[in-house]
Amino acid sequence: MNQLTPLPPRRRPGSSGTAMLLVIWALMLLTFVVLALARKVATDLDWQAEENLALDAHAMAYSGLQIALHSASTYKTPALVQQFPDQRGFVTRIKGEGGRLNLNWILAGEEPKKLETLKNYLATKGLAFAEREAFVDSLLDWVDADDVRRLNGNETPVRGPIANQPLRDLAELYQIPACDPLTSQSGWEKDFTLLSQGPIDVQWANEDVLSSIPGIGQRSARGLVQFRAGPDQEDGTADDIKLTDLRQVQGLLGLAKVDFDALGGLLSLNDPTIHITSEGRAGPIKRYIDVVATKGGNQPQIIQWREN
Repeated sequence: MNQLTPLPPRRRPGSSGTAMLLVIWALMLLTFVVLALARKVATDLDWQAEENLALDAHAMAYSGLQIALHSASTYKTPALVQQFPDQRGFVTRIKGEGGRLNLNWILAGEEPKKLETLKNYLATKGLAFAEREAFVDSLLDWVDADDVRRLNGNETPVRGPIANQPLRDLAELYQIPACDPLTSQSGWEKDFTLLSQGPIDVQWANEDVLSSIPGIGQRSARGLVQFRAGPDQEDGTADDIKLTDLRQVQGLLGLAKVDFDALGGLLSLNDPTIHITSEGRAGPIKRYIDVVATKGGNQPQIIQWREN
């Protein structure tokens, strides 16, 4: 008998197609995983690069600050602005903090000329008469030691307890409702301080501050500011004209001696408190250091330090 040859096993229909689909699916999944990992690595590298640039920018800002704090540095020192390779560098400015209105100094002793200066300034910011009166009386109620309410003031806790002590931070004005007409304005803080010696430094006071001093009109204030700022008309740059003494200021303001002498105690020159802003750059990244200090002797005294 002839021996029968066994037939090969039958393949299931479609089994090779299913296997191929599984292989393709596995390859796609692996591709997605690889792409996701690549994206994560790229993101991490970008983040690390940005962090390195941020550190470099901060180092640049710190370098400019150290130059500004040196006892020999002034706002005219050329080294305050420097540019290095790879888009790195810093721009540092020194300005006098005394050009701002020191609120604690103005309120202390309730001296009429000081309070009039503050009210005049508030008028330049658009506050009506009643708003100015309420602003000043409420501030006086806030800082005095008693609980006696002034005519237009407020000794009732509306946004927290009354401080009954000098201001410790300009942000306290947000807690005083009568201050809202000013504090609702953008950048209102730029003309105020709590850190200067007190009297207004005419080397640094802007037109609004100067014209608020009783007896100094806007025209005289503008003329002094323009003269002082030099050809570029910007305060705190190398071409500024340094005022020599208050008698020179009297002439620049066009005031008679008797009128200028009546301002005694309100004006000063060369307040030792300085305001330093240092901007460091590294590529597209910028970092800022903002410092208020006094310079004198071997070591500067840091009063306030802020970074962003």
